[in-house]
Amino acid sequence: DFWIDPTNWFGFFSVQLFRGDDVMAEGKLRLLDCIQGSEQEKTSSIVTMPSSDLEIEHSFFEAGFAEISNIRAFDFEGDAAELTDPRIMIRSKGKCHININMTGEAECKGADPKWSDKLALPVVDEYIISVDFCEYDEVTGVSDCIGTGAINILPLYKDGKIDARVDLKQQTALGETIAIGTVFMSLSFSGPRGVSFPRDERAVPSYSTEKNDTVPEQPKVSAVDGIRNDEGEWNDEDIRRSFQLIDLDSNGYIGAAEIRHVLIMMGEHVSEEEVDMMISMLDTKGDGQIGYPQFKAMVESEDPANENFLENEDFNCIKDSVVTQRRAEELEKTSKKREVLSRIAGTCNLVKGDVTRMWDVLRQRAFSSSSKVTHDSFKLGYN
Repeated sequence: DFWIDPTNWFGFFSVQLFRGDDVMAEGKLRLLDCIQGSEQEKTSSIVTMPSSDLEIEHSFFEAGFAEISNIRAFDFEGDAAELTDPRIMIRSKGKCHININMTGEAECKGADPKWSDKLALPVVDEYIISVDFCEYDEVTGVSDCIGTGAINILPLYKDGKIDARVDLKQQTALGETIAIGTVFMSLSFSGPRGVSFPRDERAVPSYSTEKNDTVPEQPKVSAVDGIRNDEGEWNDEDIRRSFQLIDLDSNGYIGAAEIRHVLIMMGEHVSEEEVDMMISMLDTKGDGQIGYPQFKAMVESEDPANENFLENEDFNCIKDSVVTQRRAEELEKTSKKREVLSRIAGTCNLVKGDVTRMWDVLRQRAFSSSSKVTHDSFKLGYN
């Protein structure tokens, strides 16, 4: 699968014919030839090679557009209300492309910034878009993300227009998630008539631009049933596709933040402890993340709620080793902390009230989004 738009459609595909590891022949296929004919119509092109010609069959999906306007924010607090150049960045991640669009300079800044931009985002198989609140440096062109949220755009496909509210969250230096403000925006959708969106996506319902009722391209019972093929067997490509949809940062692993994000988009409200428990069931390496092999084993399991579904000997050996190593590391860290705290308490004659006040200072600095606790601020808070 490839993404074709005005930035590359005058280009070419390089086509190579192999025998084993050796290239036997080479040719070129124009990208424009691949988008001839009608939507989803299978057409073919001839690629001329020195020794023979090669016929290639192809088809394409036409994209729709989500237009985002009337972007305004309310109730920003702390550092978020003091940015020099606040911007809103909209991101979508599809099967074969990532689109990013960002507003220009805000009309007004402070606690309630507002932007007059209209952003157009091409969409094909996306059903979630990310919304980031950033500080933009015009000199370097770098955007520093202050808070993030997401919008489920399935209602947009269904109704054509929606007004969305996005509660932006930020993770502090202590690992706590705090609210920094709320963004409101209006979205409208336009796409080829009679076509269901999101395209080529089995895990969620699809909607036609001609009707307001659901137009399923195939039976959709659940996200799990949606990745079985017609014979009721698992489809490796669709399992990997589902993994990539959850892997929002495309690093090849699924972390706690990504699981929480997807569950919230599905309307499930879970605690951090519940997400950590989900991770621990599949975390065979002990790094707080889920790799594709563990994810695939869970999807293919007849009873994924059973903690013993990872019965592969390789997984068990790794997991036993990880658990033993974790316990040893935790004991060592606990011992070192006790040693350091005992030494500090003995040297400074600290009592419980002193420690409590110091902790309060650290928490206040963390919630203010400060990157560090300075000596002066600590002394002021402690006194």
